[in-house]
Amino acid sequence: MSVHPRERLVPELLHPLRLSIVAKIVGTHSITFRELRDDLGVSDAALSRHCSNLEAAGLVSVTKTFIGKTARTRLSMTTDGEVRWQSHRTAFCELIGVDTGPLSATEPTGDAAPADAATPHPHRRARS
Repeated sequence: MSVHPRERLVPELLHPLRLSIVAKIVGTHSITFRELRDDLGVSDAALSRHCSNLEAAGLVSVTKTFIGKTARTRLSMTTDGEVRWQSHRTAFCELIGVDTGPLSATEPTGDAAPADAATPHPHRRARS
């Protein structure tokens, strides 16, 4: 008997924010914490907590560098994280009955602004 696709889903990617984080990193290969926070419209605390969970699970690599005295945190996928992401994506597509197709650099990454982009997100900081 074959394994049902739900059994191949990666538990750490079942939370919507963690799924969004990984999808954004995969689409950009590497992203700063600040860019990720602004793109996802979440608080620093929420993003930090979920990034820590993904790092502990071995899916994401978090590196800190300093520019002067300012810390810059950058996130990227680990090799194991990329494999597990692809497995999760394939299992999810099978579960909902859609073709997985290749994940390529030409696929949209969700950067297009939604129709209601003029409405600020409650956690997003205003830019001056």
